[in-house]
Amino acid sequence: MNRQPLYAALALAAGAVFSSCGPEEPSIDELCKARLPGDLVISEFMANPAGTDTGKEYIELYNASGKDIDLKGISIAHSDAAGASEKKHTFRSVTIPAGGYLAVGDAREEPKPEWMGYSYGSDLGALRNSGGTLTVRCGTKVLDEVKYVDGGKDGHSQELDGALVPDSAVNDVATNFCSATTSFDGINFGTPGAQNSKCGVVGGGTCIDAISSEARTIESPAPGELVISEFMANPEAVSDDQGEWVELYAPSRTVDLNGLTLHSGSNRMTLNAEGCLTIGVGTYGVLARNNNPDTNGGLDNVLATISPTLANSNGTLAIYAGETLIDEVSWTSTVAGAATQLSPDALNADANDDPLNFCAASQVYGSGMDKGTPRAANSPCPVTPPPGQCSDPDSGLPRPIQKPAAGAVVISEWMARPSAVSATVGEWFEITAMAPFDLNDLSVQVGTGTPAAITSSTCLHFEPGQQGIFARSSDASVNGGLPFVTAELKSGLVDNNGSIALLDGTTELDRVSWTASPQGVAVQVDPGALDPVANDDDANRCDATQSYGKGDKGTPGGPNTACGAPAQCHDTSTGNMRDVIVPTAGQLVITEFMANPEAVSDTAGEWIEVMATADVDLNGVQVANEGTGNSTLSSPDCLHLRAGEYAVLARNADSGANGGLPPVFGTFNFALSNSGARSIILRSGGGELDRITYSTSTPGASAQLDVNKLDTVSNDDPANFCASTKSYGAGDLGTPGEANAACS
Repeated sequence: MNRQPLYAALALAAGAVFSSCGPEEPSIDELCKARLPGDLVISEFMANPAGTDTGKEYIELYNASGKDIDLKGISIAHSDAAGASEKKHTFRSVTIPAGGYLAVGDAREEPKPEWMGYSYGSDLGALRNSGGTLTVRCGTKVLDEVKYVDGGKDGHSQELDGALVPDSAVNDVATNFCSATTSFDGINFGTPGAQNSKCGVVGGGTCIDAISSEARTIESPAPGELVISEFMANPEAVSDDQGEWVELYAPSRTVDLNGLTLHSGSNRMTLNAEGCLTIGVGTYGVLARNNNPDTNGGLDNVLATISPTLANSNGTLAIYAGETLIDEVSWTSTVAGAATQLSPDALNADANDDPLNFCAASQVYGSGMDKGTPRAANSPCPVTPPPGQCSDPDSGLPRPIQKPAAGAVVISEWMARPSAVSATVGEWFEITAMAPFDLNDLSVQVGTGTPAAITSSTCLHFEPGQQGIFARSSDASVNGGLPFVTAELKSGLVDNNGSIALLDGTTELDRVSWTASPQGVAVQVDPGALDPVANDDDANRCDATQSYGKGDKGTPGGPNTACGAPAQCHDTSTGNMRDVIVPTAGQLVITEFMANPEAVSDTAGEWIEVMATADVDLNGVQVANEGTGNSTLSSPDCLHLRAGEYAVLARNADSGANGGLPPVFGTFNFALSNSGARSIILRSGGGELDRITYSTSTPGASAQLDVNKLDTVSNDDPANFCASTKSYGAGDLGTPGEANAACS
């Protein structure tokens, strides 16, 4: 066997192993001999980026040595202002060319941002916003160190003045740093990895002029040279993200918006464009969320699009040139569908600091019904009258408020316990004027609560017989259908032991109180007792009988019905109002009920059938159970039932959800229990019309009264009821609205 090749191979392998080790790398001390203090300069740092800090903080290093530097083995540290609590990172191999910049940051995952040349991960922790120390060392040798007191404005790095050559002595002077004014990612400002901007220089740069098509210097505004004159924060014709806009006015010279920053609350953006975003002297420019007139509500000639949203309430809007505030406005509320505009006599950057100089626009613009004057002069705002005066709605001129004399105003009706809608939106009370007066500066006290002032710059004048409504909601679609609302109630009424007072300062003009409230029925004062004393007497009060809006009873904004007068309803057969035909005992019979449906849930599918033995109206009839559950049937129209006809009352009027019931006469809001000692009761005017009792129910089948025993005496005996066998609707058994079968 020839062994020579094997030896050669072993020798080669051994040689390969030894040669891979090579010469030993120099120690850190040897590397640092070549590094001198000042070779590396801390030229910029971002301690307080906009939004979440993690992944956006950075420190910029400048190579002042004149030679390329590999940072391997060099360390960077972050500590507090006194140099304590230090956290350190030792660089891996990364080279900064001579005269070059490197941004090193805290990216925690790949890919890191393009502007970040190197990541130290989480080694330095979060850079302190309120003061700290940044140190670059090679071994124990300090190459540069910067101490700072303030991490800077949110979203702005602190950069060494770009007019100065970066130097480790120059950056020891705090005033040589300033907040960056150049945006690098749309929301943060700085020049990571690039030459710094010059401190104190606002604007600069060039844009393409729209007329000459040539580049020219950007004419940035100074404070006072650009005015926020109008804004639409709450459009109705289109959505907010399509229809919001801001109008700016140039009062003294032509200015460009290029490079300015728009701040809306915590949101911001820089107006960057190749073309000049110019507003001529004495003219207006509009910035909008959308520049398409077909979808932005009809705005045309939009100067630039913006991304920050405008708050509907408690908002701020500011324009900055770098760190210089050009103009700012704030507001607490806006009117839906109307821009907020600055009064023409206050068209400057000082006067628009006062929210009282703004008002809701009244002129319609664009394709919808939104109001505003984009790119045009604003309409004058109503004059705010001095204390003790109000603006006459006819002349527009201020006049003294006409205080009410004793007896001039009476609380004439109140709804403390609505049924058609919830109490939080459906409560209200009505006042009636007995003599001329203004409502301005009066106050409303609910119970023993703090009086709520009635404020308006316009005179809220009342003439004798005129009525006003105070309500929890002014929206007729949710408040039960009130015809109008004079003012919104700040506090809710209570069902029991409540009171309402109308005050002039500490003088009580009228007060009403009550111990209990009927559900779905207003309490009204007899028309013959409209007096602040007479309306205290319960004998002069009665429950309303006329329906309004969504079905509750009352006459809000209209004349009260005389107490003791019959209730009225609208007869759909004649089109006229007539007295309600009130049923008496024996004229309504409970003939069938479904307590335990199977095709749908109990809450959707329970129902009661009644039969009339005479021509009657069900308006005002109360259906109840043995407990506290009760509902009163109400409708502006007459709920008329002829003798021998049936009416179905149900938990749910929707045939698609209630198991397929025929048209429902009315609904009730309580449960029919499946077992136990149970009752179903009909009442009218406080008297009982009919009552049945039961203790069991058949799943999926109604209990029906024998067709031969349809009267209010026979149905007292549960033995005269039996389970239905005929299918209806979705499959349950019963004869809702039809004649019953005979029980075997």
